[in-house]
Amino acid sequence: MVNCNTVFVLALLLILFTCAGCATLSSNRAIDPQVDDALRKMEKTLAGAEEFSFRGTVRTDEFIDDGTMIEFARECDVEIRRPDKMLATRRGDTINRTAWYDGKELTILDRKKNVYASIEVPSRLNAMLNHMMDEYNLVLPFADLLFNKPTEVLFAKIESGEYLGVQEIDGHDCHLLAFHQELIDWQIWIDAGEEAVPRKFLITYIDEPEHPQYEAIFSDWNLSPKLPDTNFEFRPSAGVKRVDMDVLLEIERGE
Repeated sequence: MVNCNTVFVLALLLILFTCAGCATLSSNRAIDPQVDDALRKMEKTLAGAEEFSFRGTVRTDEFIDDGTMIEFARECDVEIRRPDKMLATRRGDTINRTAWYDGKELTILDRKKNVYASIEVPSRLNAMLNHMMDEYNLVLPFADLLFNKPTEVLFAKIESGEYLGVQEIDGHDCHLLAFHQELIDWQIWIDAGEEAVPRKFLITYIDEPEHPQYEAIFSDWNLSPKLPDTNFEFRPSAGVKRVDMDVLLEIERGE
């Protein structure tokens, strides 16, 4: 099976906020200059938003025990207020979870199992995301959109990047960028309008049998949503059980 956590690591931390990285790519690899320009505009749009919200509709190909490849779908709603607030909800075929981050604690509620876990985490969003990756091998939904610093190291394995023109995604004209590296091919569609937000992202796992894919469609962007503090506060409902974070994550991974 294509592991969900691996998918998120590759899909969500490879491509955004790479202004410095773009310069390195252009000088050292086969990268179309138009790729740099589109990525810089996206970086400026997202890094300049102190608050934002969006929805991601995700489709993943995964192999079940008999080797058959099937498709799973989920939706993710994300709200961010920098530097230390986050709300993220995932709903889909196999999951229904919400994560709250208030600058002190990260709480994850599993609505299917009626359990939640809360832990103390660093007081800045970037540090919290890194902490969860390092300590729990957990990447929260669309983590790449939440970082606010360049991540050049994540481009180290890219071999080529190409600008493929303008295509329409959900009624929006978008710049299509395509990249190749050793194990995957991936593409991103960036809105060609004034708000250069990502509209679609696609990974093809070229080293896997049948070349499974990960696809995310981004919609409902709001770059100035005026989010209240209460959105980021977790209040457990009656009957919900508290468990350790390791236990909650084991449930998701099927361990």
